[in-house]
Amino acid sequence: LATGSMFEMKSDKHGQIELKVEETIEAVMEILMQYLNLVLNKNNSELSNSVFRSLLNAFGRSVLKASGTRCVQYLMFLMCVREHRLAENFLRYLLARIASRDVSVGERRAAAACMGGFLVRSRTIRQATCLFYLRQLVTFAQHYHRLHTKHQKMNCVSAQDGSPHVVFYAVCQAIFYIFCNRHSVFVSQQQENSDSVVDLRLEILIGSSLNPLRYIHPSVAEGIARSLLKLNVADCTKLLEYNGNFPSLFANKINSRNSKKISQTPLERTLQEVLFFPFDPCPLKAAWTYISPYYRTNAELEKELSHKNHQMSPLYSHNPPSVISSPISETSIPNFSPNPNFSPNPNFSPNP
Repeated sequence: LATGSMFEMKSDKHGQIELKVEETIEAVMEILMQYLNLVLNKNNSELSNSVFRSLLNAFGRSVLKASGTRCVQYLMFLMCVREHRLAENFLRYLLARIASRDVSVGERRAAAACMGGFLVRSRTIRQATCLFYLRQLVTFAQHYHRLHTKHQKMNCVSAQDGSPHVVFYAVCQAIFYIFCNRHSVFVSQQQENSDSVVDLRLEILIGSSLNPLRYIHPSVAEGIARSLLKLNVADCTKLLEYNGNFPSLFANKINSRNSKKISQTPLERTLQEVLFFPFDPCPLKAAWTYISPYYRTNAELEKELSHKNHQMSPLYSHNPPSVISSPISETSIPNFSPNPNFSPNPNFSPNP
């Protein structure tokens, strides 16, 4: 009894510490959100620019270098959803980080995740802006794919050999995540300007030997497969079945003898970071109070996958979808950079 009581006391103490930490974070976020709200309400561009620069500097030094942060990124989210010019600066910054060879792989992966998450979750982002940055990501991925296929022999990337291409997979995940959850952008842009929407040819990326559906979040892989099938563009059912023949790279490993988790390999740890969505619903009430008017909820995202949206899409094909059965053969190359000629357009400013 005494031993049991001792463990219960330790458990209670641990729970109290966790609760205290959570309360502290809530209080700090409340103060910071209040301050940013006051700054934005002043309509003083010089002041907001100064605060934004400081926040962006801290974002680059901490958030992009960390993995799995759950709260602080919403400070940047609040500023960007309230001021479109700040959102443009933020997205340009992220795009430059993704494309830079001087930036670590981890930061480039995080920048891709942040861009995808922000474009999907922001309720105030302009459609032209969303479409532009989606195209930029697609351009990056296409350059990477062409560079990979041009210099290598035909040999498929093995199911355990995805780590050299982490940035490519992170960018592909962002592309597919945006495509599925912002599909109404294509419909609206087609109605406004028939020349504004081009065929993204996502099926080429999906069916390549780099096999991105193998290395991204399963829900995103299944989502893009459903979307492309509804559009009659591609049927990825056999590809998903092909990938299902390999052990999952992301499931927690359990030792059946003692029910203890087995440590992940470096590859699994690297790929696990690709799965993080920085702007998923914030767990803190203090932050949610300020961002909820500008935040697209999961219910809103589900509407994007409606059959009506896909039938109205300019990407809808009246022909049978092409069947992607398995990755075509190419060889893996340990290269983290796209075509050296690729660079983001720093002077872009979409039409209002």
